[in-house]
Amino acid sequence: MKSILSTVALLLLCLPVLAHTGLKEGERFENHRIQGQIRISCHERGQSDFAYVNCRDSYLTPSIRSKFTFDSGVNADKVKLTYTNSDGKTKTKSSRIKGNESRENFNLWIWTLTQRPLLKSGENTIEYKLTNNGSEVESGSFDVLVETLPVRTCGYRSYTSSRLSDCRNASMVCAQYFRQMNDCL
Repeated sequence: MKSILSTVALLLLCLPVLAHTGLKEGERFENHRIQGQIRISCHERGQSDFAYVNCRDSYLTPSIRSKFTFDSGVNADKVKLTYTNSDGKTKTKSSRIKGNESRENFNLWIWTLTQRPLLKSGENTIEYKLTNNGSEVESGSFDVLVETLPVRTCGYRSYTSSRLSDCRNASMVCAQYFRQMNDCL
């Protein structure tokens, strides 16, 4: 019996190690879409206002950010990711490398005036290029799936604010609402 276990252990050590190249957070994400209606009463310096607001948000699990990782053993100092955004345009993002992963986390889902996401709903094929001192040492691609889940709706809530601006731009109040409602779970 001891001989069989030793042989199996030796065979396992001789098998090639499968390299993982892609996002550290994995290759499958879920897009959670949430919504709900709130009423905000705003009071500031003797002035009052109110607003009914339809709040909407979208987030990814397991994470909205991830590092790029590779296990091929090449010596690289930079990674460049090329992807197609939701408008169908090809874009690139890059990061320096530390060990076998990017130094920075890549934005996977946040869309603002200054940020664009790496992923979109559905299948995403991301091409990568690893370089060392400007010379390419490895390139390839990996796939990431973003599954869009049904919209969840939170119950109605009322809020009072000491800032009139919250009645005109309710993004902070909507964020508070979703936190308090546990993202409509």
